Amino acid sequence: MAADSFFGNGTGSRNFLGRTVPGLFFILMLLTFSQTTAVCKTFHVRSGYDVTDLTPGNGLCVAYIIINPPYVLPFCTLRAAIQETNALPGEDVVILPSGTFHLTLEGTQEDLAASGDLDITDDLTLIGAGPDQTFISADELDRVLDVIAPGITVKITGVSFINGKLPAGLPQEQAGGAGIRNLADLTLSKCGVSSNTLAGTAGQDSGAAIANHGLCKLYYSTLNANTAENEGGALFNSLEGSLLVYASTIHHNQAATGGGMSNYGAASLLNMTISNNEAVNAGEGGAVVNHGNLIITQSTIAKNTAPRGGGIANSATLALTNTLFNDNPGGNCTGSGEILSAGGNLDDNGSCAMVLQESDLVNIDPRLQPLDNNGGLTPTHRIYYSSPARDKALTIPSLTRDQCGHSRTVDKGYDIGAFEASLPMAPLLDHLLLKSKRAPME
Repeated sequence: MAADSFFGNGTGSRNFLGRTVPGLFFILMLLTFSQTTAVCKTFHVRSGYDVTDLTPGNGLCVAYIIINPPYVLPFCTLRAAIQETNALPGEDVVILPSGTFHLTLEGTQEDLAASGDLDITDDLTLIGAGPDQTFISADELDRVLDVIAPGITVKITGVSFINGKLPAGLPQEQAGGAGIRNLADLTLSKCGVSSNTLAGTAGQDSGAAIANHGLCKLYYSTLNANTAENEGGALFNSLEGSLLVYASTIHHNQAATGGGMSNYGAASLLNMTISNNEAVNAGEGGAVVNHGNLIITQSTIAKNTAPRGGGIANSATLALTNTLFNDNPGGNCTGSGEILSAGGNLDDNGSCAMVLQESDLVNIDPRLQPLDNNGGLTPTHRIYYSSPARDKALTIPSLTRDQCGHSRTVDKGYDIGAFEASLPMAPLLDHLLLKSKRAPME
């Protein structure tokens, strides 16, 4: 991304465009003498170069200055904006335009955002143009984002985090989370975390997309094509971690165990899809391996693969409601842990060994379609209108829409899984879909 494509205001409300060359001295004075305040600052990133801030903490995001008479052009880079927000007290805002922001400053195991990954040490709101428009790429030099200060709050929307890579052998305090590592209160909404790679087989080498050791909330986001040599192809939730994932999709990730997710803490998955993940070698839990307290509600777990427990390998406590299991080689469930059913679940091969409720369905083909874009922000598995899963779920008054945003209340009952087939013209859509034989995303 060329820097000159970002010509403009790099300091929020402060506009230096059009200043004459003598204005340079005024800018330099500000860079030197500006005082830090507690006022929330908004920084607009205008440069795609990876350059540090000239004076972190002075309230001005200026990484470099171009003198092009009669103009003086100051530029705000992503790294400079992060350094400013870290140095300023209170919550600040960084706004990113469309494009790919490459992290090119080499230097790992550094926690001041001066090189390698972007270290976050203070409250921050980061806003991109959308997960298919704004990308932050670590270019395989380091992880992408490191939220390392417990007690801070970080909110991110409309950004994709890609191409993070961590080697084996890192010390425990630096390991895990090739895409994002979180020790604070982190919320991701309408984001993507993909193509991140994590080497190493030690316990701390976990969570290729996200390693969570704090409070992490994901909404309307996609985690895909991440690879861990150890566990947690996409997500790792540690013993001290709390995790909430809503209306999101975890697909085509890989690890030795927990191809999609590995949980040791408290986790709740709601209205989501876990698909086409894989636990390789002799691993278990193609979709999820659970060693903690896991609640799954109104979700679809399909086409995940593992030698044992293609769906879920459970050694602790797992609670299921309105959740659909389909076509998970290695079995939908395995392990010695307790599986609690609140009802409304569909287990197509009967391997989950839960105490069945009257509303649970076992050894029934749900007629699930391949992973695809069926509306909404994340890919899902559509069920035919004629599926035996239709109208067989329990009614949850607080959950009136499916993962795609479709209403669950337009028909006589909720459908099992993340997708609601009760739509106008649905029988016709079934017919057209069967005729078209659309190519799946697998």
